[in-house]
Amino acid sequence: MVKDIKIQNFKSVVDLDIPLGRFNVLIGENGCGKSNILEAITFASAASMDQLDVHDLEKRGMRVPSPQFMYSAFEDHKKDDILVSFELSKDIKESFYMHFSDDVESGRWIERGKTNAKKFISSLKEVGARSIKDVENILLSEFLEKDENINISIKKAGKKISFGLPTYDKEITGFRIYSLNERSLRRFDNPDNTVLGVDGTGLFSYLKKIASTEKGSVILSRIIECMSILDWFDDLKIPTEALSGDNSIMLYDQYIDTALNYFDQRSANEAFLYLLFYFTLFISDTTPAFFAIDNIESALNPKLCREFTKELIKLASLHDKQVIVTTHNPFVLDALDLNKEDQRLFVVRRDVDGHTKINRISAPKDSNISLSEAWMKGYIGGLPNNF
Repeated sequence: MVKDIKIQNFKSVVDLDIPLGRFNVLIGENGCGKSNILEAITFASAASMDQLDVHDLEKRGMRVPSPQFMYSAFEDHKKDDILVSFELSKDIKESFYMHFSDDVESGRWIERGKTNAKKFISSLKEVGARSIKDVENILLSEFLEKDENINISIKKAGKKISFGLPTYDKEITGFRIYSLNERSLRRFDNPDNTVLGVDGTGLFSYLKKIASTEKGSVILSRIIECMSILDWFDDLKIPTEALSGDNSIMLYDQYIDTALNYFDQRSANEAFLYLLFYFTLFISDTTPAFFAIDNIESALNPKLCREFTKELIKLASLHDKQVIVTTHNPFVLDALDLNKEDQRLFVVRRDVDGHTKINRISAPKDSNISLSEAWMKGYIGGLPNNF
């Protein structure tokens, strides 16, 4: 699990440190930088897999502006690399330095560590790697000033030096931002060939795929059990024959006349689609171990939001998921128990210089006031104050 993330020089973020739990909620006024924080993490995750082209970044849920708008917008930091550093639970630290290179005509984003990896190999060839001292000199003079993780192995007997790119933890490599829309959720096809698209694409084709296996049917049964949070929901059935051409799921409403029997996803209400996606995301073992959900309250009744978030907190622990969510719904906060270290609330704000800052909120000393009320009364910040 990721214990801490440090971000520097990305959009409105100049220097930020975020100590994470398992389930993390970000609140703050519009434009304070919540999405910028999520995108910085996504950017580094893509860098770990050498996937920094626009198409790959968008598939992970990033808004990708022109390169000059990715760097910090503040004069003193415009020429700095973008830094995102992860501290993992095993006390391992991984750092990524991204900058835009004009080496090719169209330009491209590169991660300095991977660039230096190629340069390092080239340098070894140039000096002939005659001794371990040669290697040390190359590292000290050209690479280690940025505290980069150069992964090398030296065989003393044969004096053979080998180099390999580090293999990053799944918590780093799979991060993406899910921001759903109803149109994508209703589609049964999966044109982008992703497991679960960040906009909701591919949900039903994914469920159809897993429903045909014994392990997948167990996952599906857990998802169906969670869907009982909707009082009208009775059951759902999914076609399991891969070539059947049947692209509808059957939804059963306990209040509907048995003569009608069922309806399909084209008639399902919006909340059902959102909940089905999120429960699938948390319960499945093929979805990312670490991810974000932007505006988790979308399409959900406030009271449903609270109970649904409580369920997600349980599922995150049960299925070893770590998540960051943003919300503008106060009732989401009432699902949190801030006395537990794995549940954390952060208020994101802009300081007097316009830099994005973040404050962790502790459990309230007054147990008679709910977190939602504390937020709405302005006790914890995160509200606009210009009107």
